Amino acid sequence: MTAEGNLQLCNQTQSSRLILVKPNMFNTDNNDKLKEKIFNYLAMFRYEDCLIEKIPVFTIADPNKETYNIYQEDDFLIRDSIDSKSHEVYRQLVFKENQSEIQSEVKLRITTKNKLKEDGQHALTTINKYKDKGLLTCLDDNFICSFYIKCLLTGIAFLNTSKDFPGKKLRILILGSGIGSINFYFHKIFKDNVTIDSVEIDKRYKEIGEKYFGFSANSNDSWHFEDAREYIKRQSKECSKDATKKYDMIIIDINNLNRIDGISPPPDFFNSDNVNNIYVKIFSLIYIKLHY
Repeated sequence: MTAEGNLQLCNQTQSSRLILVKPNMFNTDNNDKLKEKIFNYLAMFRYEDCLIEKIPVFTIADPNKETYNIYQEDDFLIRDSIDSKSHEVYRQLVFKENQSEIQSEVKLRITTKNKLKEDGQHALTTINKYKDKGLLTCLDDNFICSFYIKCLLTGIAFLNTSKDFPGKKLRILILGSGIGSINFYFHKIFKDNVTIDSVEIDKRYKEIGEKYFGFSANSNDSWHFEDAREYIKRQSKECSKDATKKYDMIIIDINNLNRIDGISPPPDFFNSDNVNNIYVKIFSLIYIKLHY
């Protein structure tokens, strides 16, 4: 997209932007070093109206970490990545066509069977490196890996409708829920004071989130396995009849398969009034990931 096109889209959505930087075989810097190097370079492309001092960088895989494949299908794989210095374990979901780009990531905790029982947690698939020593791994639910998810979570504080919180449950719509990372951490922080409608076109990801990432199901979540465009159209009609069905926050986290457009989500999400009809118009929060 041209600079004018990016600026127009930014003004339309009033959104923050995440820049994706991909490493290559000639660059062995770790994530922190890469971010340090590119911050100043990316700053040259900031628009005059950009309010943030630094541009956040989407998580990329560190080629220096040892990895173990846990599960895979034709289009994606799940792996454990271990930091050689800290020995911390991170579980990642990546697409096979681009394994340097981490789609979802959580930190795992190395534990024992007795400790798991004490903590009331359940074990996840554990690699032989630890299993052979009588150890297991489980989700470290006190640690959020993704800066992207942290931004979304803190965004709820800026909702005007949050003045009724927690007396009135906030209604959130997630388009492109994936494995359920955002759902899990919203409930982890806000307990049952948030109700979430999740739209995901591929049912596999919810099942994977529960089985391999430890994201337990929540009764305040309603999952809809369909195209987000169809859901928005249907919900737009419902909200026109009943304003109480509108959402306090809408999160659009859908990948654009046409990389020529260079943006996520696809442009047609901003060419229709359907989205405008289903949220409380005091405030709207939409995050976009730009792909290069």
